[in-house]
Amino acid sequence: EELEHVFQRFSRGKDSAGTPGTGLGLSIVKSLVDLHGGTIDVASTPGEGTTFTITLPSVPATGELALPRHALQGRRVLVVDDEHDVARLIAARLAPYGVECDVALSGEQALALLREERFDAVTVDILMPGMSGFELLRELRGDPRLSGLPVVVVSVFSGREALSGEWVVSKPIDADELADALGAAVMAGRVRVLVVGRSTVRDALGETLEQLGIEHEWAGTPLEAARLCAARRFEVALVDAGLPDVEAAIAGLDLRGRRLRRSVVVVSVDGEGPPGLARLDAEPIPVADAGAAVLALLEPAPAADL
Repeated sequence: EELEHVFQRFSRGKDSAGTPGTGLGLSIVKSLVDLHGGTIDVASTPGEGTTFTITLPSVPATGELALPRHALQGRRVLVVDDEHDVARLIAARLAPYGVECDVALSGEQALALLREERFDAVTVDILMPGMSGFELLRELRGDPRLSGLPVVVVSVFSGREALSGEWVVSKPIDADELADALGAAVMAGRVRVLVVGRSTVRDALGETLEQLGIEHEWAGTPLEAARLCAARRFEVALVDAGLPDVEAAIAGLDLRGRRLRRSVVVVSVDGEGPPGLARLDAEPIPVADAGAAVLALLEPAPAADL
């Protein structure tokens, strides 16, 4: 007869008088299990004992994970590099993955090809004479027909400007790394940031992200954020600490970008926000620092984190 209340806070058995405790242990356990998306069940028989069964989602073994490079079979990629030998090397490294590659030796040539023919993705060298890789990226993102084209920056230069919504592979080129970056870009499209917040902070936060060239979408409520997560892939989420239900917004996020770990940044205006966020490892940062925080999360992760 006590099972119905066993997970309630401060609930204690009728024979617990004189026994140390607060009645919080099982409620805390259930909260932790719920946060992991699991279940906890209890079965009890007087005179025999009680059994608690906890089921948690498992992470597939490494060998069971579908590698992003597998998404490249039959794809067409434009390789943009002013050095012909390097361009042909990139094409040769991608050939074993079933990729059809065309080569452009300048930004101008690449732009003409992209506007005339269809490609599934592009690799771009940043340091090119004439139209640089940065200028080519700006042209692509300013063209409605090409703005969603997945781009992987392949360059010795990997500064933060190149990371503003793009995928990055550094030279010297590792074939598997390049193929996985391209495959992930093809599956996920451009790196996207989800912003969950009030309309009163939208202008300031949106301006910060736009100045850095970070593509983002806006949600005003936890429900709207959950719906966007279900429909699209997001790499990073920015959450307004001043939301009345900020913890619900964070708990409902489902980020399915290129990394397995959740990347959530909580931003605040004038230090507002509930103090309980500390337990979520989400110390609010000023709105002005939001863009830099996003770029830091987009830095290539160490191999152990991938």
